[in-house]
Amino acid sequence: MLGDPSKGFSGAKSGDYCWYTSIPVSNAPREQSWVTSPCFDFTGTEKPMLKMDIWRLFNSNRDGANIQATADSGKSWMLIGQLDDGINWYNNYTIRGNPGGSSVGWSNIADPGWIEARHSLDMLKGQKAVQFRIAYGSDGTAQSNNGIAFDNFWIGDRNRIALLEHFTNASDVLCGEADSILNTMISADSLNIIDLQYHTSFPGPDPFNEQEPYAPGARVLYYGLSDVPYALLNGGTKLAHRFDYDIRPLDANILHIESLLDSKFEIIIQKADIIGNTIDIVAEVTAKENLPAQELTVHIVVLERKITGVTGSNGINTFENVVKAMLPDVAGKTLYQSWANGEKSTIQNVWNMEHVYNPDDLWVVAFIQDESTREVYQAAILLATIPSGIQDEITGSGPGSKFIVFPNPASERVIVRFEEPVDDVVKMELYNNLGSLVYTGRISKGDDETEIQAADFPDGLYLIRATSGNQVLGIRKLTIAR
Repeated sequence: MLGDPSKGFSGAKSGDYCWYTSIPVSNAPREQSWVTSPCFDFTGTEKPMLKMDIWRLFNSNRDGANIQATADSGKSWMLIGQLDDGINWYNNYTIRGNPGGSSVGWSNIADPGWIEARHSLDMLKGQKAVQFRIAYGSDGTAQSNNGIAFDNFWIGDRNRIALLEHFTNASDVLCGEADSILNTMISADSLNIIDLQYHTSFPGPDPFNEQEPYAPGARVLYYGLSDVPYALLNGGTKLAHRFDYDIRPLDANILHIESLLDSKFEIIIQKADIIGNTIDIVAEVTAKENLPAQELTVHIVVLERKITGVTGSNGINTFENVVKAMLPDVAGKTLYQSWANGEKSTIQNVWNMEHVYNPDDLWVVAFIQDESTREVYQAAILLATIPSGIQDEITGSGPGSKFIVFPNPASERVIVRFEEPVDDVVKMELYNNLGSLVYTGRISKGDDETEIQAADFPDGLYLIRATSGNQVLGIRKLTIAR
């Protein structure tokens, strides 16, 4: 029903009305009912999320509710999520009432009042006409409960990137195993999580720590760590966000759920320009709400995405997201102030490149941390590139290695054109401003151009990289704006 509930639920969360079930005190009928939404277009979305206010008053698993979606005008419906894979998400998989034909959903739980539920909608990206339904089902024996109410159904983009700081050592076998678990997990969710891998001086020698001992040493001291492998999610402020890979193994669900929360800040790395042997970095922090005075630190980190050809004494010869430096130093940039919504602060740093194995694979990470709680509020990542107007490409050998990107900015489509037909197959990769690969295409041998549909991607800054075999032919910046 749509209205102002007089039984069980004490009014709407906001406004005058909400949707709610009204169940008879006795002789409740067998029921399958639902509320269906209008259509939503998920083409061009990057990090869609659903949130809504709910109030659950189920006293057993005889009846329950869930949320489903269809992209084929109701011919088939898919369940949104599973048990505990969102915020205040499903808690039961044995609902006898089978809401919407599924036994999974909310049941046998009583909330003291309105709570907010959130879940990722990444599985719907690219779909043009998606409808949702909130389904209720009863087996005909439900009594003395009130079911479910919901209000403020909202769909939009998530704005938080979670940060995982991982401490490891190239001489330790357990660290090698933990590194592998982490790398697999992050690659599956790179749109929502950034990981930094600090190589410590213990329990044995580590070639990367010998090259850069200061950042790992400072962060070990900051968090009071004594053993590796170890990882902390967004500063490890909760016990569930501190992973020792043994008693508390790394949990992909916990990592992903953290990205569903709203961030107090936005961070944009405006540039990470390679100029000669230096990287010129500018990052901008923007408050997303009014905040009282507090001590915050903005850290700028340079990492190398993948290093091969170096073998640790634990036998590992591929290392990912190795921290090379923290700027301007391990203390970062301190900001002690109150914030008005929309207020900005700009941080600039320059790093002289040292101990770099592949300068084409250097990335810059920025994150902001509360010094009183150690919570990391937000993070961002950007590939370091040679800027336009200085040396906008890395030139390959042979003809056909130079290319242009137009129009730029683009709204509907982008043309990548080489000045000559290419000598071999060229792979084209498009990265978003989080460093995630969002598109892969190719130019066949003998051709000179390809087209990318810009309409498929949200507005923002992107990088186009052209490679042939093991050779990088060039990197271009692309702005998509409508």
